[in-house]
Formats: sequence, structure tokens, C-alpha cells
Amino acid sequence: MTIKRLPIFVIIFLLLVPKFVGAQSLPPLLLLTVEEIGMRVQDDPYFEKILAEDTDSSGKSETHGAPFQVTGSTQKKSKIKTQLEDFEARSKSMKEKFGKRETEMLDAFEKRQSKMSEKFLQRLSILKKKHRERYDFWDRYVERYLKDIANYKKTLLNPQEFIEEERREEEGRQREIERKIKEAKRKKHEAIERERKRRKAEKNRLEK
Repeated sequence: MTIKRLPIFVIIFLLLVPKFVGAQSLPPLLLLTVEEIGMRVQDDPYFEKILAEDTDSSGKSETHGAPFQVTGSTQKKSKIKTQLEDFEARSKSMKEKFGKRETEMLDAFEKRQSKMSEKFLQRLSILKKKHRERYDFWDRYVERYLKDIANYKKTLLNPQEFIEEERREEEGRQREIERKIKEAKRKKHEAIERERKRRKAEKNRLEK
């Protein structure tokens, strides 16, 4: 309540009290306060405004009610409702965008993961092949190394036995070579014999 409206209520109070209530019956402090405020503030415009509002209110029927009017409160509620609807629409749009972006990110991640897995498997296969070749090489090398060590030990411990073993191995290699030569000669002789028989049979057929 502002200081401008205070004299108006004081005047209304004075109008409503019985007529025998006058300035003489008011407390001195209240009387001085009313007079001081009345001197400083012009109450006529406010009093006329209140009377006009009271007249308009009394002219309306309480039974049938006043016609519908769009008040400031209704406009405020409508504005808040519109803002809420806009917020819900933006929220829904943002959720849809986030969901779409999440799906795209997951798809891209799965594609990259699949490509990385394929490259890793290819690289792993190449490495395994290289390591296998190297392992086989060292395996052969170790086998040959162990054989050389065994021969070296035999040479140191019993040179004569080593020489005899080398001679036997050489004789074995020579026998294998001779066997292969004989086998080749035999196959060649058989082929010549088959060709001779075929020609003889062909000659006999022609003579008949």
C-alpha cells in the first residue's frame, strides 16, 4: 500500500462511521497525520477513480456474471503456455537430433572397428607367416648345427671312427647315385624294347 492511497482509505473510513464521530473524538496524533497527508497529496483524482470502479462493479449482476474479458493474467497464462509448448517442441527436436547423431556415431564407430579388425587380422597373418618361415629356417639351422656338433665331437674323441663314418656315408651316397643311374638305364631299355615290339607288330600287320 503506497502513501498516496492512505488518505483515500481514511476518508472512506470517516464516511462510514456514524455522524456523531467528528474530529473532536479522533486521537490527536491521528488527526495531525490525516491533516498532514491531506495537505501534501491531492486525493480528488484517486477518490473519483475509486468511486468510478465501485460504480462499475455495482452495475454488474452477480447472478449472471460479467462478460468474458481477456485480462492481463489470462494473457500471461497464454504466454507461459506458448513458451512451454515451444520448449517441448525444441526439446523433442533436440532429442531427435541427439538420437540421430548417436546412431551415426555408433555406425561410424562399428565401421572403423570392423576395418581395424580386418587390418589387424591381415597384419597378424603376415606376421605369423614371417615368424613361421623364420622358425623353420632356425629349426633347420639348429638341426644342422646339432649334427655338426656331433660330428665335431666325434672328430675330437675318435678321429678314426669319424673318418670311417664319413667313408660309409660317402659309399652310401655313391650307391644311391648308382642305383638311380641303373634305374634310369632300365627304364630307357624298357622304353626301347616296347618301341621295337610296336614297330615289329606294325610291320607284320602291313605284310599281311
